Amino acid sequence: MTSRPHEKHPHRRKAAHAGPKRQRTDIVVYIVFVMVGLFAVPLAVLFTGWGWRTIAVGYVAAMAILVNVFTAKACFGGKLTGWEKPMARVSLRFVGYGAEMDKPLSAARHDPRARLALVMSMLVSVLIVGGLYLLLVR
Repeated sequence: MTSRPHEKHPHRRKAAHAGPKRQRTDIVVYIVFVMVGLFAVPLAVLFTGWGWRTIAVGYVAAMAILVNVFTAKACFGGKLTGWEKPMARVSLRFVGYGAEMDKPLSAARHDPRARLALVMSMLVSVLIVGGLYLLLVR
């Protein structure tokens, strides 16, 4: 006899409510891109014969391009997928978009501050990639 007469199978417990599906955090996406870079750069060195510094600067340039493309996509009204949102948040965080308790990325559409953040992100990307090129490759 069970303590609850309405239960057919007292040995089976009800699953606890799992809650809403967790969003992937930005840091996970960034770690994945770093891991891909750490794997891809040595492979590219083996297959191309170029120096690791040149390929590493190329990988950093590719990541800067991705950040700027997805920031532009957020600024001009494109739909961002799950892994694109953290890349767009890199530069839009400085104007209050995408961070917790701040405005969502969808609100960045046609905002002059978001466009200014995009332009500044492009300038900083060019400076970083150019500086790395001068330090490592040249």
